[in-house]
Amino acid sequence: MLAIAIHAAVWPQVNFASYFVQRVKANYLARAGVKSAILEIKRDKTADVDSMEDNWSQNDVVFKDAVVGDGSTSVVRRLPSEDSEPDVGGTSTILYGLTDEESKVNINQAPRDVLKRLFEKTGGLNPDDAQGLADCVVDWRDKDDIASSDGAENDYYSSLDRRYHCKNADFETSRELLLVKGMSPELFEKLKNYITVYTEGKVNINTAGHVVLESLGMNEGLADKIVRYRRGAGRSFQDAGSISQVLNQAEKLSGTDTAELNKVLPLLDVRSDNFRGEVEGRLKNRADSSSIIFVYNRVEKKIKYWVEE
Repeated sequence: MLAIAIHAAVWPQVNFASYFVQRVKANYLARAGVKSAILEIKRDKTADVDSMEDNWSQNDVVFKDAVVGDGSTSVVRRLPSEDSEPDVGGTSTILYGLTDEESKVNINQAPRDVLKRLFEKTGGLNPDDAQGLADCVVDWRDKDDIASSDGAENDYYSSLDRRYHCKNADFETSRELLLVKGMSPELFEKLKNYITVYTEGKVNINTAGHVVLESLGMNEGLADKIVRYRRGAGRSFQDAGSISQVLNQAEKLSGTDTAELNKVLPLLDVRSDNFRGEVEGRLKNRADSSSIIFVYNRVEKKIKYWVEE
């Protein structure tokens, strides 16, 4: 009876200690994956031009189930790929590699009309609702307390049951959008893979998908021509100033295409400095795993975002 009582008291503690040890091991496997991903960024020999063909983008050898000690680590890229961008609200293709943050719209820098089109395309909002939400986003990030025509400032947020202030400063994380009038959790889930707060505001034309390109102000046909051009082996835009000329030679731009491209040219670039990774560390023959999501800036050589799960 004494032995049974001791076993009943001690065994749960032993199990808990074992679980804790395995979790720590899985976490360090995930940290090793982060180190490996950053090293792959540093190995990039074409840092002045970044495209979907770079090793940091899609590399199963480095990022898929890489063996480390008594476990493995994977770096998952959950954004739509070049060839299989889903319909609005669809399921993203899972690839192994890093995500280019410059392929997204920076909600701190994007003009109001870009935000409006983004909300229409990702959330299916009608033009009036999309315009209202864009106004609210601009009011949240600007420094004044003057509400836009369909926006919201302190008067609105201080009238809520659970009151808080309008920030009147840049978004620090994309999830901060959930505090903005008109943003719902359902809409944010559809939007989150297309937005960032870590870039300088320009979008990399070599990595951006249809949704982002059209949100910048391009028509669907022009966005198709850009993506189709990039699918050619070894083809990418090498200089922002020559985008129109290079694309015209390959795809024969119309006058409308050229005008739209020239209009959005100030919003475009061909290089990227910020990369997002979702890393999972997993022990062999065990269900124990640990995940880390991070954003790394290779110019500052600094991790800008880090969340452990």
